[in-house]
Amino acid sequence: MELKEATYTNTEIGPIPEDWSVSTLGKIGLFFKGKGIKKDDVQSDGIPCIRYGELYTKYDNIITSFHSYITEEVANASNLIKDGDILFAGSGETREEIGKCAALLYSERVYAGGDIVILRPFNYDSTFLGYLLNAPIVARQKSIKGQGDAVVHIYPSGLSSVKIPVPPKPEQQAIATALRDVDTLISKLDKLIAKKKAIKQGAMQRLLKSPSQGGQRLPGFEGEWVEKSLGENSILKARIGWQGLTTNEYLNQGEYYLITGTDFNSGFIRWNTCHFVEKDRYDQDKYIQSQLGDILITKDGTIGKVAFINELPKPATLNSGVFVVRPKNHSYHPEFMYHIFMSVFFKDFLKQLSAGSTINHLYQKDFVHFKYSLPPTMAEQKAVATILSDMDKEIEKLEANKSKYLLIKQGMMQELLTGKTRLV
Repeated sequence: MELKEATYTNTEIGPIPEDWSVSTLGKIGLFFKGKGIKKDDVQSDGIPCIRYGELYTKYDNIITSFHSYITEEVANASNLIKDGDILFAGSGETREEIGKCAALLYSERVYAGGDIVILRPFNYDSTFLGYLLNAPIVARQKSIKGQGDAVVHIYPSGLSSVKIPVPPKPEQQAIATALRDVDTLISKLDKLIAKKKAIKQGAMQRLLKSPSQGGQRLPGFEGEWVEKSLGENSILKARIGWQGLTTNEYLNQGEYYLITGTDFNSGFIRWNTCHFVEKDRYDQDKYIQSQLGDILITKDGTIGKVAFINELPKPATLNSGVFVVRPKNHSYHPEFMYHIFMSVFFKDFLKQLSAGSTINHLYQKDFVHFKYSLPPTMAEQKAVATILSDMDKEIEKLEANKSKYLLIKQGMMQELLTGKTRLV
């Protein structure tokens, strides 16, 4: 595959190569709608089906496997779709996302539920259309065609007038192949990341459990592990109510970070999303001034999210929805305790707290009773923490690679789907 020089012509949707054309979705295929398939109809096996919400949450550009299945009886009351059909979500929460779509690439029987709009192309590469019809040049038009406020709808009548750039079919196929190759690479990374995370979870369950309770001990260490409760050897602090920090005081820039639960990202702080506060707010409470080695836990909203302060680019303080946990008198290695909080043992503790009710606040009086097992020496705690942190770093590298390829894909779509870069 090689790049091709091109000359361009201006059209109503912007400049496109002179050997491309502009068409509307109504001219490139026939529209019809899915029907039926209620939530209660879906089961774990049977005949594959697609429901409109899955186009937002489970599919991206193309569909080759399935998440929902129905019985023969339900299928008879629904609409059969075919290999190469383009499926649009007919309902959504915002105009920006309305009409999210994917191309069906599957030759066996599949059925489409209600609120799915189906386009059956005449003689176009469906994989190419699956990518093109989610691209900004088309998404902007779909948002204009959306109708409604609380729930936004889009109909065949609106979609049929959406204008698209159409390259010759061989170029459609070349573009589709290039984009699908990148998606294949991203999919492989996803599977590898999921595998590494599963391995790490298994290691956590073995290494963070007392050997007397079936845990695995690292060679070279001796002595009995001890069971502790959080209140015995930890200091818990949070911004107290009388300090009255409000969102009006959140600054977009400054010298003093304000950490909130929304800044937690995969166990660490995403500093580029943090707001800032004035110096007097930072100075107001020395107990919640962040330190390297602090463990942060959300106590409001989505409770039990965890972050470890492994870097501190600027001084930082906490908003009222976050606990800071520190060891009393160096009683444990902070990184070991961080992994305890990231483990299933802490998740099970939170589940027990919320059993039979929906809690949206983690109270200190309950939190201090969290029990865990602790190796007797700091050296053993550090050794366990190092193994688990090395696993985290490996996963972090894979996720960074995935982010890089997602950016590459975004750039390729912008170049290839508008004809700025040509393939032959």
